[in-house]
Amino acid sequence: MSYKKFEQMALYQAIEDLATWLIPHVGHWPRWLRPTMGQQAMESVMGILRASTIAYGAPHSHRLQYLQRASADLDSLRLLMRISVTLHLTSHKQFEHASRLIAGVGKQLGGWLRSVRQGDGD
Repeated sequence: MSYKKFEQMALYQAIEDLATWLIPHVGHWPRWLRPTMGQQAMESVMGILRASTIAYGAPHSHRLQYLQRASADLDSLRLLMRISVTLHLTSHKQFEHASRLIAGVGKQLGGWLRSVRQGDGD
């Protein structure tokens, strides 16, 4: 297995870790917020997964746009999690944990983005 494939596997593992924490967490939010803010959080994490998966299979010339889309979804999720703390839907301890998970995805995604921008993002 090539090093590049291992990097993408690490990204997918980080996304999976984030999703498996986020999904049950959002399920505990008040019912009236789940169809709006909760759904948006879920769509963001699934968007990160979807865009990175498409980027992996895309021709080199198209990877950047999908990775940028994944990055934008990650930024949206960061904002939603900050709002969830303000609304007392997420405790500070939970937010710290979510922030570590989000940072893990961001680190992997950012590395792949830099690689693609430099022209060697296989």
